[in-house]
Amino acid sequence: FIEVDDISFLAPVEVGELLLLHSRVLYSLPRGGDLKLDGDNHLVMVEVEARVTCPEKVSSKLSNRFSFTFSLPGRADGEVKEIVPGDEEQAIAMAKRMIADREQAAEDAK
Repeated sequence: FIEVDDISFLAPVEVGELLLLHSRVLYSLPRGGDLKLDGDNHLVMVEVEARVTCPEKVSSKLSNRFSFTFSLPGRADGEVKEIVPGDEEQAIAMAKRMIADREQAAEDAK
């Protein structure tokens, strides 16, 4: 684990509510790509969405969104799989996170 990139609190979660978590890898950077957050280790950017779920009403609402960066040190084959978005929604999420990460890296470099 390298860092928490972003946390969005969109709706409250009350005590006793059922929370459903869904995660996905947004993109990966072989050997740190242009971010170089952790030397030459591979970086993996993960998004987690938390939804308050009400099974008896068959409903849910987005409550929180978290973005994390993980480091994968020393893989034997030296590579990580390239992440390819499956649809437009995934491509947009990927692009937004990439832009935010590059803006953050530029700010950190100042």
